[in-house]
Amino acid sequence: MGTRAMVARQANPNGVYELYYRHLDGYPTCLGVDLIEALRSPLLKGWEDVAKECKLEDESKTVEKPEAAFLKVQGDLDYIYEVRDYDPKSLTIYKTSNPWDGAKGLPSFVFPIWFSYRHYFPAPHDTPARMAEVERTASIALQSIKCYHEALSRKEA
Repeated sequence: MGTRAMVARQANPNGVYELYYRHLDGYPTCLGVDLIEALRSPLLKGWEDVAKECKLEDESKTVEKPEAAFLKVQGDLDYIYEVRDYDPKSLTIYKTSNPWDGAKGLPSFVFPIWFSYRHYFPAPHDTPARMAEVERTASIALQSIKCYHEALSRKEA
């Protein structure tokens, strides 16, 4: 499935984010699970191993903040993953307004839907179920925002 995602990796606390793209299966139950497993794995020694394991393509671009991957770089992403690749390592998942941005004037936006330090990642047997909950919650939130925006538009008309 063509669920596009961008991984924004920050190598140090004051650095820019390097962008990595994944065209297929970018939703949390796939790429989210892949990233959690790769970041947790003692067998993967560095970021290059993680990127290869998760089938990420180096975009050779940087941004100042993860949200800019959607708002300034590529506007058809469904998810953005922020990897802070320094101690303490962490993962944040963002949902974008895609596919609803632009429909009936809905503005483009990005909002966080999940965060964890690596030390607190869900147990391996729990990870797929947790990421399924993240997807459902993000979908409900985005649908609610869309409905609110449509109701507001009708009220103003």
